[in-house]
Amino acid sequence: MDMKIKILALFLIISLSSCIQEVLDRQPLNLIVDNEVWQSEQLVDIYLVALYDAIPNGFPTSPAAFQANFTDESSYHEENPPVSNYGAQSISLNTGMYSWVRKANYFLEKISTSTLSENQIKSLAAECRFIRAYYYFDLVKKYGGMPIITEVQVFEDNLEELQVERNREDEVYEFILSELNAAITDLPEEWDANNENRATKSVATALKSRAMLYAGSIAKYGSVQLDGLIGIPTEKAEKYFSESLAASTSIIEVINLLYMTNYLTLRLDQEIRPLITRTYFLMRVIKKSFFKRHTASLIRPIVMIIIMCRKVIPPIREVPSAQHLKW
Repeated sequence: MDMKIKILALFLIISLSSCIQEVLDRQPLNLIVDNEVWQSEQLVDIYLVALYDAIPNGFPTSPAAFQANFTDESSYHEENPPVSNYGAQSISLNTGMYSWVRKANYFLEKISTSTLSENQIKSLAAECRFIRAYYYFDLVKKYGGMPIITEVQVFEDNLEELQVERNREDEVYEFILSELNAAITDLPEEWDANNENRATKSVATALKSRAMLYAGSIAKYGSVQLDGLIGIPTEKAEKYFSESLAASTSIIEVINLLYMTNYLTLRLDQEIRPLITRTYFLMRVIKKSFFKRHTASLIRPIVMIIIMCRKVIPPIREVPSAQHLKW
């Protein structure tokens, strides 16, 4: 009897330990494992949305925190006084930006291991590099030269290694320029309606134009201080102005092309399609007149077609240009 009890107890112990092991090995239902993120297009997009949301554009979710409210540019009705000390605001100091730089670096490190297609990986990496360049542009505008960190830092009793020295201000602008050039290469020309707020080639080119205009102006009108931590050498002004001008010109060319395309599409829908319909019926009249050898009745439809074509399809020199628009 004692032997049977011992065997039964041993069986119960083995069974319970197996059940406990199965319970402990289960995946949590309220958490997403890190490796799963980089195998799912939807989860990768969610990660990227957070990076977009951290871009310091001066307009957070609360109207009271709009950067314009901290200057004499505007005021918020609940502010007292209406004009605050801009430099003392946390949103202006942007002291938490490097936490987002780290997250962007982590994204770039992990997206290369994703099972998504090669084109998707290149496009997503380009978006992240655009965002990271935006982060650094905000930092360099406020503080001058800042540490350029492109890898995920991990603390393993290596504090001195993690205390990266500041780069010169011109080095930061060079980094921004190289990041945006790389992003422009792999970003799409446009997105569909569901993704219209994501970065495109033109958006990255616009940021490049603006950043290089800042850099050129600092070089031309500023002075170098603290061994280059603040200020850019004067001889670099022409380079940065040229980069800004080239970027702006390419954007204007894209806008002109879109303008012309939309213009011709509008003319096609409103005037040219009806002209084709009318011409079809006139040609039937011509055909009928031709076979009946009625020369007089043949001339009038031909003249009508010529007049309509000249009226509806103007010579290319008469097509309105977008050059008169103010950019």
